[in-house]
Amino acid sequence: MRGESVSTLAKPLIFFYILNKHFHLLELIKWLQKKWYRQTSLV
Repeated sequence: MRGESVSTLAKPLIFFYILNKHFHLLELIKWLQKKWYRQTSLV
């Protein structure tokens, strides 16, 4: 029973962790695109 409760808690935690990592990756890509766009527009 105890092992099951740990897995049920770990699953959503892992899911949110992966979701967070992907969110930060998307934000980083958006930021890099903005930076790249500004550099190219200046040239």
